[in-house]
Amino acid sequence: LRKNKVQVFAPTREQAKIEWSKAYAMRIAEKYEIPGAPAFDVIESVKELEKLGAFSRKFGTSFVVKADGLMGGKGVFVGGDHFHNLKDARKITRQLLERGPVVLQEKLEGVEFSGHYIAGGGVFFTCPYSQDHKRAFEGDKGPNTGGMGSYSDESHSLPFLSQKDLSQARKIAEAVFEAVKKETGSGYTGVLYPAFMKTSAGIKWLELNCRFGDPEVVNILPILNDDFAEVAYAAATRKLKRISELEFRGVATVVRYGAPKGYPEKPSSGDLIKINEKEIKKVGRVYYGDARLEKEEAGVKTIKTMESRTFAIFAEGKNLVVAKQKAGNAFKSHVEGEYHSRGDIPDFNRIKRLKRHFGIK
Repeated sequence: LRKNKVQVFAPTREQAKIEWSKAYAMRIAEKYEIPGAPAFDVIESVKELEKLGAFSRKFGTSFVVKADGLMGGKGVFVGGDHFHNLKDARKITRQLLERGPVVLQEKLEGVEFSGHYIAGGGVFFTCPYSQDHKRAFEGDKGPNTGGMGSYSDESHSLPFLSQKDLSQARKIAEAVFEAVKKETGSGYTGVLYPAFMKTSAGIKWLELNCRFGDPEVVNILPILNDDFAEVAYAAATRKLKRISELEFRGVATVVRYGAPKGYPEKPSSGDLIKINEKEIKKVGRVYYGDARLEKEEAGVKTIKTMESRTFAIFAEGKNLVVAKQKAGNAFKSHVEGEYHSRGDIPDFNRIKRLKRHFGIK
């Protein structure tokens, strides 16, 4: 596209390898000393399976086995959850090796959150930080999903993060941009989305993505004051530096997904759900996912569930309490039918525990 003079708001294929090859991302991190990277090793073939034993001797079962390439969120296996001994870890690794290299990473202990950065022309801006909830059920229980919802607060930080944490996260992003530039010979353009973890030893990162996160993008773009198309064009044409800073409204946001009953393991497809968009638009927005439109009249849509997440409701408020209430009321009053959703996004009791644990007032 660029050879044909088409402006692109995205990294090149070579730069995007930080997402589609976890081994590449870890090796780049090691080569250019990107801070916050977990300890790792890479197994390229069955002949190198002895590396698994060495890793296990160092970390016990406190490590993660990952497919090198993209597997739709189904290529990550965590010690203590998916395997409990070296024998099981070896079996998983052998299966993954049939598709390509396997990455071993130390298992980090802490709380995950998401950062998003928009870059172009040698500069980058920070978007509001957010926290995804991947587990299917309330209390962060059940299998992992594509994301049942997310939130960000009015400060564009998160309640359990300090200014030092935010500074460390940004330094990691800056180091990634610099490493990619050195490795590929050109500056990064587009979105960088690291999956961060706050640990007792500071901010670490689990993986690097070169796109917006789902559902976190819904927390970010609706409160952007700037015209996103203009921002993307400025980044693509290396003129982002002309923008002094991205402006986001100072509100809290909550996103909740509605998914088929039984999602993600045995989703019930074909169920009908009525969504009163007209009323929901008074307090937020509706976004559709894996759904089929059956009927629409007087601002009410009737949709049919498929196999993945069906719809998301976005709500904003002066603080998280108000945003959560608005999202909850939208589900309770303006959505009818059989679906599954988590009502504990965000979980204020968990936030209080995290703040106490990390000494945040």
